[in-house]
Amino acid sequence: MQAILISAYKDPEDLKHLINFFSKDFQIFVHIDKKSNINPKELELNTNVYVYKKFVVSWGGINHLRAILFLMQEALKKIKLVSYIHIISGSDIPVKKIEDFNKFENCEEIYMEHIKVEDLKSNVINRRYQYGNRLPYRDPRKRSVRAVNKMYEILHKPNSKIGKFQASQLYKGLIWLSLPRKAAEYVIDYEKKNDLVKHMKYITVPEEFFFQTILENSSFKSKIAPNNLVYNDWSEPRHNSLPAILDESDYKKISDGAYFFARKIDMSISKELVEKISNEINKF
Repeated sequence: MQAILISAYKDPEDLKHLINFFSKDFQIFVHIDKKSNINPKELELNTNVYVYKKFVVSWGGINHLRAILFLMQEALKKIKLVSYIHIISGSDIPVKKIEDFNKFENCEEIYMEHIKVEDLKSNVINRRYQYGNRLPYRDPRKRSVRAVNKMYEILHKPNSKIGKFQASQLYKGLIWLSLPRKAAEYVIDYEKKNDLVKHMKYITVPEEFFFQTILENSSFKSKIAPNNLVYNDWSEPRHNSLPAILDESDYKKISDGAYFFARKIDMSISKELVEKISNEINKF
């Protein structure tokens, strides 16, 4: 049995379509940003759909990671038969048939974007953990928050590690990933023993360091595949968004690739793309 963990904050009708695609065959765990006006009850469409509204989530802050770990713990605790877990956003759509997802039932591979931080040679990424966001419950892109963070950077020396992990051991990648139960249990157990979330409180976008760093420095490293199963376009902003909001021009790349999800979807822009994919997978 597989579980889908969904992090969302808007578009309840689209969320219902996403949940309905999976709900008869999967266990669904949804976290709604506490700031959202979505009523969790309207998304509980079946007995295997669990919806929570626990954390106020701000871009770049610690609570997005906490929300996802909460969903993962709930999935592992409630459903003993869950063998594989996918983490997606409410702006994702599936791009394969349900039958195609059956391949993950006994899968041991971890599908996760993973890049060694040292190899990026990026001051922007380095500053995310060296100085981070000193107001972890507020969006670090806001001018007032940027001012606080800049002052901290001027007055303090940079951090050289996260928890027990030295700079040379740090990895990053998108939070949207898929992994087997054993790997998920290992991550949760590591967190309980080492309180890594506490060490990541002031990191900017901590969820992009958490899973990658833990798993790349574990015996699961050899099980990490080179992709995360999600089609997204980071090449340049499109429709005033980065990652780009997808449209019909993305269809061939999605169809030709080894993807199971596509992100980022906005039905006011992505409608034709969604209709084409829906016709292809005969369900969504």
